[in-house]
Amino acid sequence: MGMAPGAVQLLLRNIDSRTTVVQAELDDTVESVLERLGNGKANLRVEYAGRCLPLDATIGELGLPRDATLHVNSRLLSTPHPDAWNLAEQVVAAAGQQPGSAASVDELVWNFLNVARAARERRSAGPLGPVADHVSIFLRSGAPGALAQLYLYSQDESCRAEAERAIRRFLTEQSGVLKVWTAPVLLELSGSIANGTEARQRRVDDPLYADLRRALADVIADPEWNPACWLDASLKLVAEQLTRFAVETASAVTEQITGAYLMLAAGKRNLAEFRTFSAALRRQARLDAGDAPPRLRPWWAAMYEALVSLLRSVIEYMAMIDAFLLRRKDAASSSSGCTASLPCVWVVLAELDAWSGVADLPEIRNAVRATLAVHAAATGVLVLSAGTTEWCQDIGWIIPRHRDLLDLESRRHLAMTMLPKLAAAAPDTAPMLIDRSRLLADSFGYIAHATPEELCSELKVEFTNEMATGPGVRREWFCMVFQALFDPSQVLFSACPSDRRRFFVNPNFNQMLAGINDTIDVKEWKAHTDYHGYRRKSHRVEWFWKAVEAMTVEQRRRLLFFWTSVEYLPFDGFSGLGSRLSIFRSHNSCDHLPTSGTCFYQLHLPAYTSYNMMQGRLQMIVQEHVSSSFGKS
Repeated sequence: MGMAPGAVQLLLRNIDSRTTVVQAELDDTVESVLERLGNGKANLRVEYAGRCLPLDATIGELGLPRDATLHVNSRLLSTPHPDAWNLAEQVVAAAGQQPGSAASVDELVWNFLNVARAARERRSAGPLGPVADHVSIFLRSGAPGALAQLYLYSQDESCRAEAERAIRRFLTEQSGVLKVWTAPVLLELSGSIANGTEARQRRVDDPLYADLRRALADVIADPEWNPACWLDASLKLVAEQLTRFAVETASAVTEQITGAYLMLAAGKRNLAEFRTFSAALRRQARLDAGDAPPRLRPWWAAMYEALVSLLRSVIEYMAMIDAFLLRRKDAASSSSGCTASLPCVWVVLAELDAWSGVADLPEIRNAVRATLAVHAAATGVLVLSAGTTEWCQDIGWIIPRHRDLLDLESRRHLAMTMLPKLAAAAPDTAPMLIDRSRLLADSFGYIAHATPEELCSELKVEFTNEMATGPGVRREWFCMVFQALFDPSQVLFSACPSDRRRFFVNPNFNQMLAGINDTIDVKEWKAHTDYHGYRRKSHRVEWFWKAVEAMTVEQRRRLLFFWTSVEYLPFDGFSGLGSRLSIFRSHNSCDHLPTSGTCFYQLHLPAYTSYNMMQGRLQMIVQEHVSSSFGKS
């Protein structure tokens, strides 16, 4: 045991005469050192001078002399699967033989996997089943580490090729009973390759390492996988390995965003792996022992740095989108080259938002919110891409915390995206035959017994003893059902005393569509207004909109009602009114108030001579008793 100030270097001599170097700090415990030897540390014990060293003691507390010899022993286990133990030990022995003698490693691994697959009907020694028992035996035997050592350090190319073929046997188990249980094996194999001295600089470019990482991501993303599938792997080791994978894939995603590259196959894989490892690491953080938040755990520093780097790349990218839209002055053209990384940005923002909740990171949450607010145009383009690709299906993260930052079109798009899509090739269904005298009972009877597939297909409605069919009948049925549902005499809902135009429903639904304060967007109002007798840049038009911007929300609503007889806009804003608004130059003197033609959405505005006069006249017509007169004086 060689010891330097503040650090210890352990030289572990294996039974095959090879030496493994393990570095440790003086405050590391014996148990933490054993964890670095791989899986199965629960069955290992360390002896010095005939006595067993306590696992919770630190290296410094032991006070061992320099060049001390420690013995690492493994206790024998009883098992109902002796054939599995025999095969696993043969794999370890074959991997540790001299070059030229490892030709049977691939065959032995293949035989072990066959035995594991056939073990489904056998008795289990543990609660997870016989298949999990076999994988646990493979881990405890040290076989994954032996295979990785052979692949990394063998000087014989045929032995390295044999080890690679044996390792790739686990990559072919991506279906069937073994899939979810291969996670700890893939984790240890990829970790051993990543920690190898020669592989440290080339691990990202190593095809085998990349394939192991990709296979592990596929396993973790499987719906049947759960954290119990890690078996005996320590939570600390799992978190460290997942952090390495998350940081590596985050770096690739950052390059994708900053380079604005097209989403090619490699980019899609990196994005999928990052999302999988990030989500798995968050789940692992919740399971980690102790009450310390993630920011106090050893692996957190690297993950936090990766998240900050991703946030910077997102901010730069959204600034680029804003500049692009400003140059083009056409949001519809935003689907060209510079928007290629929108799926990456959407996924990254969702992950940042999720991490800010798990790890209690108000700085990241505030930065995400500030980015969405400052780059409003880019945020609109980003939201409009939601639901259009497989990467943008999850829209739930932006609604709870940031919906107040979205414009009306974005909120409308999110609401429509959440609705289920009609099936393209839905089976033909029989029409609902409705008796008008039993409208709700018959309608409920059909819908209650319909399958989800039938509900996503075309709805056909016919009324009893009537010949009419088609969309018109369906539209009539919808109107009748809505009227019956909201009939106050049916006491299905309680009427709202302060607003009798609607009933008590989910209050958040109205906020999601129209904003928290039901504000009227003056910019959208101006964009849907034409001028007759005035120019858009004339002083009187500018005075008019300046006065409107200075109004309260209630005053703007009264002005809109005076102008159009519409007090509450449709869900899609001014574009849902059916026609554009118009401001006409009135030939009346400046002593007259503005008048309106509500049928045609016309406002007749005299040529007032100053802003104060304009504001004063408008303030008069937005009084409640005046605005309801529709400009008739």
